[in-house]
Order: sequence, then structure tokens, then C-alpha cells
Amino acid sequence: MPRPRAKKKATLKHPWRLCPRIAMLVFTAILLSSFRGNDARSLLTSQDYELEIAERNSGQPALSSPVDEEPWESFNQWLCFLNDEVEFHFAEEDYRGWKKIPTVVASSVGHRFEISLSPEVSRDHDQVMMEWVAFMNESSRICVYAAYLQPIADDCSLWTLARIKTENGYWVDRSSQSELDNDR
Repeated sequence: MPRPRAKKKATLKHPWRLCPRIAMLVFTAILLSSFRGNDARSLLTSQDYELEIAERNSGQPALSSPVDEEPWESFNQWLCFLNDEVEFHFAEEDYRGWKKIPTVVASSVGHRFEISLSPEVSRDHDQVMMEWVAFMNESSRICVYAAYLQPIADDCSLWTLARIKTENGYWVDRSSQSELDNDR
């Protein structure tokens, strides 16, 4: 008489295969909860994203290499931070003489972003700094529209600022406005 087979204990090596919808819901919940800690990007609207896409599609970079260097270009993009991740400073730059340049310094996810106005344009830097401080008043989030310039260190990069957005609206560097900004 054949010996009865022992019943195998059911084990689930990959339980998500049984219920892909539940697995997707759990994954989505985890993903969304990780973004709740830094919801600064929720400050942006579809118009903000459309501006970024339109500028990219125009083929006109915000920054590009000098003619005598290896070609590179950089387009503006939105970077968003919580207010407690941001400070305003003056950076000292030697550009046709020493200048103090208003700079947004943000630290997030182990990286430091130094986001400065272009030193090429003359402006009242003290006035700009006062506008920024007033603009951030009672705002919990800030998004900057800037173009990547270069790394400063492994955990730090330099960017050139075009505009700022907070709950109080937009601050735009009028000296760097493009034709795409005319509708704002």
C-alpha cells in the first residue's frame, strides 16, 4: 500500500503575487507617506511645470558654456524646500571686481544647494535681500527656479537663480526674465 504523502505546509515566498492590488496600495501609501515630510513641491502648480517644460522645449538654455570651452548647457528647473531648510546669505564673488551676491542656501537630503543671482547683472543687492526676507515672511515652503552651474564639493552644488515662489507668490529676477515670462 502506498505511503500517504505528507502535506506540504503552504509558504508564501512572494505574498504580493496573490494580491497585486493590495501590494500596490501598500507601496503607494509608503511612497506618499515619505513625501509628506517634505511637501514643498505641492506649492507648484501645473503652470509652473509648464513654464519649465516650455523653456526646455524652446532649446534656449538658461546657462551654457563659453565658446572656447567644451559645450554644455543647463536649463532652469524647480527645486523646493521647507522653510527650515533655507537661509539667505550674501556670497562674495570676484566677477569684474568683488561683489556681494544674494544667495539662497538650502540643505536637503544630505546635499547643500547654493542658489545665487547672476553676478553679471548690476542690482541693489541689499534691496533684493530685504525683498526675499519679506517674501518668506509667514511662508513654510519655498521653491526656486534655477539652473545648475557646477559642483562645489561632493555634497554641494552651485545654481543660478531666476525666480522664487512661496505661499506669498512669485519673486522674479527681472534681469533674467525670458519672453516666456511675459504672460505672468
